[in-house]
Amino acid sequence: FFTSGISKNIDGFEKVRNYPKPLRFVVQFLFIPILVIYLVILYAYGAKAAFTGEWPEGILSWLVCVIAVFGILTLLLGYPYSNAKEHLWMKKFERFYYLSLFPLIALLFYACAMRISSYGLTINRCVLVVIGIWLFGIAAYFTLGKRNIKVVPISLALTLIVVSFGPWSVFNMSERSQVNRIKTILSDGNLLTPE
Repeated sequence: FFTSGISKNIDGFEKVRNYPKPLRFVVQFLFIPILVIYLVILYAYGAKAAFTGEWPEGILSWLVCVIAVFGILTLLLGYPYSNAKEHLWMKKFERFYYLSLFPLIALLFYACAMRISSYGLTINRCVLVVIGIWLFGIAAYFTLGKRNIKVVPISLALTLIVVSFGPWSVFNMSERSQVNRIKTILSDGNLLTPE
């Protein structure tokens, strides 16, 4: 509904300057405030976990992924407006947002490392690590002042292709990790017969 006013001429998209006003309204007055509130809550939650030493059971990483993906989509939707002189604050917000992702990405990696060290690498944890690496790359790219939004879908597609096939796929890596973990547990209990 909100993107219906965008021109169907993809080649001339960057030259078109009459973007739908409902889209700008939703991005500026709905998505960005929700994003800021969620960031504040997540920072407070992470600070509480760091100070108390009580880390949640596997939910923190997914919360970071949700805020990161929601924020990137919000900034992609608001990208056309950030080039207009009257909305230059959106460029500053974009830089602030990507800078604010770095501590959250570090939190994501820390939470994943805790779970992997205790229970091994599963498919979900492998996916979280891959998402974290991709998010770090995207955040670094935009923090350095680059503004080509084509990097987001292209890098995501390449990342998904790379981790879907071969010995480095999320399925093969998690299978190897879990098999090795089972062998270690059985060996420690003297339940594994030597080969």
